[in-house]
Amino acid sequence: MKLISQENSPSNLILFVYGTLLSGAHRNGTLKNSEFIDHAHTSEEYLMQDSGFPMVFEPESIALPSTHHCGQIKGEMYHIDSQTQTRLDQIEGVPNLYFRKDIVCIDSKGYKNYPYMYITQPVHFNHTKLFTVNEQGFHDWTQKEQT
Repeated sequence: MKLISQENSPSNLILFVYGTLLSGAHRNGTLKNSEFIDHAHTSEEYLMQDSGFPMVFEPESIALPSTHHCGQIKGEMYHIDSQTQTRLDQIEGVPNLYFRKDIVCIDSKGYKNYPYMYITQPVHFNHTKLFTVNEQGFHDWTQKEQT
């Protein structure tokens, strides 16, 4: 049985990022006052849409004939403060474009963590822009082809 490494609480805000907030990505500077925790992946599978930036959807919120585009998401976890959370909510368009959801993810040591991540509201789904999973069954925005 794996131990819990990190758990979200009002005094211990943990964010899982998977796209433009990743290390080296253009919005990572928003996390400049945050502490990198570890690389991780979600324990649940999600749909990812490529809209020039990643949009993640809960599969049960979208009517699709199959779940072949579902996959776990690779990303990073950060300790953030409440000011950073407020700024991120503005950037991510909470609650109209994204909403925050507590999730379970697995860090690089195999420990369960309980951060939150930004999930896209189902109304923004476009099945023609689905991001495919890699050979390991993950959505990994860092593997996005540069065009």
